[in-house]
Amino acid sequence: MEKIIATEKKIKDYYEDIWSPPVHIDGRDEDPLLGFHFGYYEKGIKTWKEAAINMNDFVGRLLKLNNNKNIEILDARCGTGAASIYLAIKYPKVNFTGITLAHAEVDFANKIQKEMQVENTKFLVKSYTNTGFPKSYFDAVFALESFCYAPIKKDFILEMKRVLKPDGKLVVLDGFRTDRALAPFMQNVYNSFLSRRSVPNLISLKDFKSYLKIEGFKEITILDLAKSNGIVYNFLQVDFLKYLLDFLQTQFKKLIKSKAYKLEENVDYKLGALVPELFLGISKKFGYYAITAVKE
Repeated sequence: MEKIIATEKKIKDYYEDIWSPPVHIDGRDEDPLLGFHFGYYEKGIKTWKEAAINMNDFVGRLLKLNNNKNIEILDARCGTGAASIYLAIKYPKVNFTGITLAHAEVDFANKIQKEMQVENTKFLVKSYTNTGFPKSYFDAVFALESFCYAPIKKDFILEMKRVLKPDGKLVVLDGFRTDRALAPFMQNVYNSFLSRRSVPNLISLKDFKSYLKIEGFKEITILDLAKSNGIVYNFLQVDFLKYLLDFLQTQFKKLIKSKAYKLEENVDYKLGALVPELFLGISKKFGYYAITAVKE
């Protein structure tokens, strides 16, 4: 339990640093509905901003949202609430509850929903492995690039199963490791990714699917989004040079200042996680998938 608390504090501090005050990240402060996630490139999507909004729409499609149903949706580790606010505007009869560990993210989300006069969203500081919500409360749950932050992955699945209604839908979009062992260089790249993102670990898609089956989820579907019109290759379409310079700059400072320089306290170091992510994606040591499952 102490290890889990320490891990969640590290994750909380990571996002508190980024969003208080909000940093200028790819125009997200100018358009808060873009979110802090990868965009989804499909046919006809040409810019990163289009891809970021398309990812929000893609979540809505996976959830099979329509505006004729008054249902409850949980955004599990919602970040700054971009996806929920965007979908709440599009589907005003659907209620969205976003939870996250970071107060700064909740404050940011509340500010945006107030400015946009969105009434069908609320944002709370909670852990998604111990939400405190009543049993069978939500019609659906989505976790957009947040499942990876669960200290113990099974705990996330158990809690989502608990709060979902029978036949409720779980949607997870995230990165997963391959089953293959990593060579020393790629292990260092992987460790750099974990450190920069404050991610405790990644599991394989095979293990995730196994956990879902053990807990009785049915109708499990898996979409590989790391293909040419998906996630991995869009890394090359972002301002990659900026992130590469951030990455090299922090490494240089660490080399010069040695122990006096604390990498984990540097925002540029954290944002430079794009570089190891790119290596992991292109080398196929890291896949990005959309998984849906239904609670029995």
